[in-house]
Amino acid sequence: MKHKITFILPSLRRGGAERVVSFVVNNLDQRLFDVFLIVIEKENSYDFKIDDSIKCVHLGKKSTFSSIIPILKLIKRFRSDTIFTSIVQLNILNGLFSIFTFRKCKFIAREASISSQLIMHRSFKEKLLNKAVSFFYNKLDFIICQSFDMKLDLLNIMRVREESLVLISNPITKIRIRYNPPKGEVRHLITVGRLSKEKGYDRLLEIISHFDFDFKYTIVGTGPLEENLRQLIYNYKLEEKVEFVNFIDDTYSLLKDSDLFLQGSFVEGFPNALLEAISLGVPAVAFDAPGGTREILRDGFNGFLVTNKIEFISKVKEALFSANFDSRTISDDAFNRYSGKNIVSKYQNLFLKK
Repeated sequence: MKHKITFILPSLRRGGAERVVSFVVNNLDQRLFDVFLIVIEKENSYDFKIDDSIKCVHLGKKSTFSSIIPILKLIKRFRSDTIFTSIVQLNILNGLFSIFTFRKCKFIAREASISSQLIMHRSFKEKLLNKAVSFFYNKLDFIICQSFDMKLDLLNIMRVREESLVLISNPITKIRIRYNPPKGEVRHLITVGRLSKEKGYDRLLEIISHFDFDFKYTIVGTGPLEENLRQLIYNYKLEEKVEFVNFIDDTYSLLKDSDLFLQGSFVEGFPNALLEAISLGVPAVAFDAPGGTREILRDGFNGFLVTNKIEFISKVKEALFSANFDSRTISDDAFNRYSGKNIVSKYQNLFLKK
């Protein structure tokens, strides 16, 4: 008999959790699993396509709270063996379901961030969510942590049971390799990510304002800080150097023509954009911040981890002009560690665990 599993997502719009979970949903072995996907938002708002063989229901709701009763009815109808969520609000809801759903099943959540670090960059309302994390997360059977730092945060700060914490990194979701890195007088730099405070774009712009070589810097993303960042670009006189690009379905065309990926984040869960960059063989320079960055980057092999702005400038120059990075080796190493097949296999083993 197939294992029945229900996935619950807020949307299929662009986001790290949506990208990873939709990939897992589409790639589970259908000989072993009967998959049901509940999406809170409307059907017409999506960036990630779900395979036609997957049973999918769009609730058309505007909030998690308004979806509670419809979700409970669907869970009861589908008679799931496992309920899976990602995003903190839904994970808390999953913990609530574990209390009030009497049918025997497993409740599994995927944590998307390092909560204790992220709250320093979020609103008071969002900080209140963390008060509920410890209680409801301890009602779950398993919590997937994307990085070792995330596991330590849940264990030591949020006081979540150690036996419930499982390490599974994010997968490389597209198989593409850049064999021939660009070569030219102008160095092409890129960052991909939401334009929000925790991503550290302000310090990246300050850093590049000190570069004494010819470069172009592309920022791919949208978010609440766009106008502030445009003002900083004007203040630093970088209008001719920096280009904004809205999120696009496929960043491959931009990444493959880049010499170096820059990451200024103060905290990360497990950065998909950085993972995609090294999967293409693009080296990176990143601040040594809590989260998966420390696991993805191997200092001196596929990029550099730095602790301050002066070191960042120095390592960017080293990466561009003297380091002997091998694009093919960087890419091969990334696939050896984070191939989609290996990561999905880990999810399947967890779902089937007795």
